[in-house]
Amino acid sequence: MKTFLIKFFKPVNPLFSIKQELDILFQDKKLKVSIRFMLGFLFLTSTLVLLLWRRLPPKIPLFYSRPWGEEQLVERFWLLVLPIICFLLISFNFRLAGLFLKKENLLAQILIWSSLILVFLLSTTIIRILLIVV
Repeated sequence: MKTFLIKFFKPVNPLFSIKQELDILFQDKKLKVSIRFMLGFLFLTSTLVLLLWRRLPPKIPLFYSRPWGEEQLVERFWLLVLPIICFLLISFNFRLAGLFLKKENLLAQILIWSSLILVFLLSTTIIRILLIVV
């Protein structure tokens, strides 16, 4: 018996298609500026956390919505996890924006600009925590 495979999509190298989508995103000047700011904020935050890592206490206040005291404190490891999670969300939004840019330009712009706002808020939060603790 022969089996037949139905191929709906052409096999494409995923890294090549991601590079093409990023190149398309960088062609738009407004998106290019926001992407540069976004990556700059993320790099600045990650660098500050790594530079101040030895000076950080073992527990850091992160959850300000909880009652004052031990319930607000987390291990300092979480200051590294936050930029990593943010980077993963940015990567996901880049991928979606690259897919949507050809057909839905506004949706792609909303994804990129909301990612910039997310990174900015995360950066200011982490910098404020570092200023309090160090």
